[in-house]
Amino acid sequence: MKTLRTIGIFVTIATAMTACALAAPYIAKTLNTSPAVPAYKPFDPTKTKTLDDIQTLFDVTPEIIEGRAQATVDLSAQKVAAILAMPAKDRTFQNTFQELDAAEELLYMNIDFVTIFSFTNSNKDIRDAADKAKLMFKKARIDMIKGSPEMYEACSQASKHIDRSSLNEVELRYMDHIMARFAKTGMHLDPATKQEIKEKLAKIDSLSVKFGENIAQDSAARHITISPNELPGLEQEFIDALEKTDDGQCIIGVDYPTYVPVITTCENENTRKLLWKQFGNRGYPANEAVLKELIKVRDQVAHLLGYPSYAHSQLNYLMVKNPETANNFLDDLLVKASKKQKEEFTEICECLHPSISLTEDGKLKPWDSPFATTWYRKQKFEIDEEQISKYFPFEHTIEALLHIYEQFLDLEITQVTCPKLWDDSVRMFEIRSNQDQHLMGRVILDPFPRPGKYTHGCHCGAIQAVTKPDGTYQPALSCLITNFNKPTAGHPALLRRGQVTTFFHEFGHALHHICGSSQFCKLSGTSTVRDFVEMPSQMLEEWLSDPKILKMVSKHYQTGQSLPDHIIEKIMAGKTATYGTFVARQIGLSKFALWCFLEGENKEPSELNKKLNTLISPHVAHQPGATHFYASFGHLEGYGAAYYGYLWSRAFALDMFDKIKSVGLLNPEIGRVYRDQVIGKGATVDANILIEQFLGRKPTLYAFLKNGGL
Repeated sequence: MKTLRTIGIFVTIATAMTACALAAPYIAKTLNTSPAVPAYKPFDPTKTKTLDDIQTLFDVTPEIIEGRAQATVDLSAQKVAAILAMPAKDRTFQNTFQELDAAEELLYMNIDFVTIFSFTNSNKDIRDAADKAKLMFKKARIDMIKGSPEMYEACSQASKHIDRSSLNEVELRYMDHIMARFAKTGMHLDPATKQEIKEKLAKIDSLSVKFGENIAQDSAARHITISPNELPGLEQEFIDALEKTDDGQCIIGVDYPTYVPVITTCENENTRKLLWKQFGNRGYPANEAVLKELIKVRDQVAHLLGYPSYAHSQLNYLMVKNPETANNFLDDLLVKASKKQKEEFTEICECLHPSISLTEDGKLKPWDSPFATTWYRKQKFEIDEEQISKYFPFEHTIEALLHIYEQFLDLEITQVTCPKLWDDSVRMFEIRSNQDQHLMGRVILDPFPRPGKYTHGCHCGAIQAVTKPDGTYQPALSCLITNFNKPTAGHPALLRRGQVTTFFHEFGHALHHICGSSQFCKLSGTSTVRDFVEMPSQMLEEWLSDPKILKMVSKHYQTGQSLPDHIIEKIMAGKTATYGTFVARQIGLSKFALWCFLEGENKEPSELNKKLNTLISPHVAHQPGATHFYASFGHLEGYGAAYYGYLWSRAFALDMFDKIKSVGLLNPEIGRVYRDQVIGKGATVDANILIEQFLGRKPTLYAFLKNGGL
């Protein structure tokens, strides 16, 4: 039989026409390059067993990224073509759904994998190549799988005559998940509508990548230049470590390790104001237009699918089910938070620093608010975060935190040498089960800021933990991207308490990703619903609210002493001091995300910002047009309307934490139960069921409200 060449692979005529139509048109257009050179091997997660395998993946050039990307899509297209060539009468769960997961795995994992390059590499050419590759993988998923009428028809044929009683619960869940996902992309609609949805979904992916790219590029360039004398209140070591101009002026960037100490500690109002404006305009003006278009296209897709808004179409598949329930949850919480927030403002105003003056109508200026809060905590509770950070040297703190995970979850975590990573500060850890010593996965930690790097903290789940049908196990790979304080000439890297919490949080995502192995890539690890995925990481944050744990993880970098009891007592006393303000802000961000994606394709983010400030910051003066926080609100791209999920899942997290604490925060027995029955299930069980089974009852808000003094 004659064969036909398609995107660098050979398939039979029976399958080539479909594979070519699905894959060939966009590959050259996406990367604007010739077909993959045969020397470039596809990124196949099943071939990453050893450290040498992992190191090879990160030893890249722009050309290698592009070549591997094409080779990977070629391989996925070959798998897709084989699925589509199967006669309808011969379709089974294994040769259709199981093979679909294998084909999608190549694309799905690569989206996070190339994101690591995009978020961490100082070489702009590599970042650009990674962004192009990410778009390629996303478009391939739409064209060949999620938005493919041919794949929909193949899966529909299979699902109709497969004997459901012959499948296990995980297989049933996967099949239902795939068919529901086809409904999300309109595969049940007429051909013209399906094509329109597919084109708009591809545009959404492009806008999403651009939104994040603009934040990273603009953040790397923004700064203020001031005299060292304009930084009173900051430690001399911090000032000495700042980059300087030729005439000795300090260059203050908007990266978090620089921004947070200055905005919370500097006693010069003008310095705070100048930096606040730069920080609040990251991504602006470029992302103003990108966000408006993202809102518009998402709304259009929702209408094509029969929903009144994108928020309705997205939340329909999550725990909350609809925007109304999410709004009611936030409104009820805001009543409680606002009362406490008002009390907090009154107390803060009773001990203002001399550099702070209220506006004529008795409000704090926005650039003064973080400093006023920090000053209040210093005065009332004698909590000096800069001094406390001396008890959290980076190396010791990370080691101590990992030891806590080891004890609680009955794991073994070992740092390993992996020299061919992208920066000398990056390190890798291997995680094994104490029960049988099998390698569960690896975690890469990229701790410190540098030009071009993603400016927040995040987790990228590069390779899923998958147990193959033949019983072989695929170890997971996670990457934690943080921006901790770098070491200086006078001391090692010291972590602020908030950064310690960030590590606990992000490593919680990594453990969820690694422990949640399943038969299917799309049901493994953190592939859970958006309003549940933050629960495990937020629950683990709470370990740092326990005095004994604080003792364990702290060690003064000079004296070697752990946090003194009197400081821990002050930390405990001040734990809920500004919790009302924190919750109100989270409610505001949640509301803003919902407002962006409720009914209406034409939204003015600046107007929504005014509405936001009125709702959640009644005690802070609004400066119209001075800043545009939404231009760097990266969650609008990834989380969409579901930012409420942070508070929603936090309520569950605290409920579960209370149960664990009653048994023991380092008790491996309950730790194993949590590992096996909650995070170990990945997305193979409904999130509501996971929570109720662990608690032995339905969750409540009691622990959440008690924890915050609400």
